[in-house]
Amino acid sequence: MPLILGWAGMRGVVSLASALAIPIYISSGQHFRHRNLILFITFVVILVTLVVQGLSLPWLIRLVKLEGNSSEIPESVQIEAIRYRLVKEEMELLKSKYAQELEDSNTVKAINLSLKRSLEARATNLDSESKIKIANERELYKKVMQDLIDVRRNMIYTIRGEKSYDESILRNLEHNLDLEESRLNRK
Repeated sequence: MPLILGWAGMRGVVSLASALAIPIYISSGQHFRHRNLILFITFVVILVTLVVQGLSLPWLIRLVKLEGNSSEIPESVQIEAIRYRLVKEEMELLKSKYAQELEDSNTVKAINLSLKRSLEARATNLDSESKIKIANERELYKKVMQDLIDVRRNMIYTIRGEKSYDESILRNLEHNLDLEESRLNRK
């Protein structure tokens, strides 16, 4: 990693600043000899190092076989773990604060049932088999939902061709599909 950082690091900033700091005239009023040559050489060196080192950086990375830290937990797994903990906390709140309503109210029962289903869907041990299963299920969910969105979008286009419905309503429905597709692709 230090080799790659050094290879990709800044080149010539201090050299160029130093070369530009050379005065045009010296104290006797004469031109500073070879100032333009020094500026030109500095510029060429900077350009060559940018081009050579910049273009050879991918080659160097492949040569060194730089790999990411495999001990890091992928972002998607972290998100699922956080969501799991959030749902557990929500269920605890229902049990402690709304215990009576949980027994009497159909609305609170429905909320609790929804949370239970969500908890069951997110329940994992964060081992590699569970990660693969979560990833496969997530991809299947995205695929199915994308197909459903595509069918709805095509149906809206068909309905638009019939010219039986208000255009603003159809645009609103398309906007809602766009939002749903955006949420789907964000997860």
